[in-house]
Amino acid sequence: MSRDSRNQWHALRARVTSKGGIAVLMLLFMLVLAVVPAVHAVRGLEWGPTTDFYRDGSFVHSILDGRFGQDPQFKGEHLWYTPLIFGMEALLARLTGLPVQTVLVQAGPWLNLLAPVCFFIMAWYFRGPVAAVAATAIYLFFLVGDEPAWAVPTYTPWLIPISFVQAFFYLGLIVLHRAFQSGTLFSALALGAVTGLIFLSHAAPALILVAIIGLLTAERVITAFRAGEVRNAWRRLGLSAAAGTMFVLFAMPLLWYIIGTYGMQMRNRTPFLYTYELLTLAHIRLFLFYNITWVTAAGLVGLVLLVREVLRRNGLRRTIELWWFVVSLVLFGYAYLVSVLDASFDILLPGTAPSFHYFFYMKAAMVLFAGTLVARIARRLPFSPAQARVAAMLVWVVPIAMVYPGYSGRMDVHGMQAQSLAISEDHDLVDMFHCLRDSLVWDDVVLCDDSLSVFPLMPSARKVVATVCTMANPYVDLVPRMADRDSMLKGLQVEEPGDEALLAKYGVTHLLLRTADEARLPLREKWFPTVVLRNEGYVLFAR
Repeated sequence: MSRDSRNQWHALRARVTSKGGIAVLMLLFMLVLAVVPAVHAVRGLEWGPTTDFYRDGSFVHSILDGRFGQDPQFKGEHLWYTPLIFGMEALLARLTGLPVQTVLVQAGPWLNLLAPVCFFIMAWYFRGPVAAVAATAIYLFFLVGDEPAWAVPTYTPWLIPISFVQAFFYLGLIVLHRAFQSGTLFSALALGAVTGLIFLSHAAPALILVAIIGLLTAERVITAFRAGEVRNAWRRLGLSAAAGTMFVLFAMPLLWYIIGTYGMQMRNRTPFLYTYELLTLAHIRLFLFYNITWVTAAGLVGLVLLVREVLRRNGLRRTIELWWFVVSLVLFGYAYLVSVLDASFDILLPGTAPSFHYFFYMKAAMVLFAGTLVARIARRLPFSPAQARVAAMLVWVVPIAMVYPGYSGRMDVHGMQAQSLAISEDHDLVDMFHCLRDSLVWDDVVLCDDSLSVFPLMPSARKVVATVCTMANPYVDLVPRMADRDSMLKGLQVEEPGDEALLAKYGVTHLLLRTADEARLPLREKWFPTVVLRNEGYVLFAR
């Protein structure tokens, strides 16, 4: 090895040891601390704690049962939910041989590690290792408090789509920068493909990326036309069009149904009108309690500094960071406005996703800004640059140790764990789930109330007349279904002339009740004479 080669090698090793190596070690240290309570939280659990798990489980069964493209809840309806995650979950269930519900709850701590890793990579790419360590420490240990993790960008044991998909969004920001920096056809196609895959996972982050792509494209095209560079303007438009084409191709497994079949006509608006209670005016004090923090203050200072950088034309990376925040803020405001106008004034504007989805990504941007502020402060420490960087990364060990007892015992861990245990301990309810899976076939339709439609029916992937509006197909009008469901249940008490027609309309084959409710339905035996399963808590009848 020549002297120049040795010098280059020593310089590279010194750089990795002093900066990159410590940053990676800090990441590993933080990941271990985060994953220990997460693994402990899901140990021995069979069921997820929220309806997200039951909805996802139903779609996983649709793949395993060879019914991809069909709605597992409503007979004759089609795919409406983003399929990439439940496709991955179906693959895991097939490879491991474990029950679907077990895969969904046990895979969470491991698959969700992708989110902090990708956040760290993104932060390093945009702001360097010191900011990456600081931002990741804030992201993991100083943001969540007692809020549910699906409302906050952080790591969680629970495999809820918004918590998992954020990883793809952070990588998408890197691909976005590379595409606009290089200006090559390949990078544009890669950007479209990645954005399409993100759309197959979750709509909100894909919409944020699409909006940023549109804004950057408009900026480049206008600048080129003003400079008389017409050829460059058309080239930029062509590259973005190529990205858009690739997006459509990769998103086609879902677009085929929601556009081709449903024509994007949302008849059940409740899913995107949902507003996280802390974001409502009624809970403004609680919102302020969780959000007036040093992290928010640091993020706002970082935002001001970012705006100054962008105004000084300090590069594409800073512009992307700013657009990330601004687009998320605007979409959050619009989604919130849609919800308020619908609820208070009966004004129906087109919806996209619940407002908290955009608030989630807005807070993630604020975390990056806070980490950037820490890196700026580190550069002003009275040490050499290398010593300042090392100190700014290692110093996080102390505050992490201080908050760790509260972090490991937070509500997101133990509160959700208690909900999961409550499901498993209701043996009658779990037995009914297995009966629904084993004794009924794909197109059998069960008549039951909202609560039983969520569990045990929803995760069994057996059909229902109506279910809770927040988890139902948004392209199906739920109001007449709920009215017909209520009418059929009432018809088991007092005979109605249209009972038989309604049962035939929905193809109802079974009736699911709580055992305590059976005595109040004297006409039950006329329509559902056969007992499929009876236990102390529940009973399933067949026609």
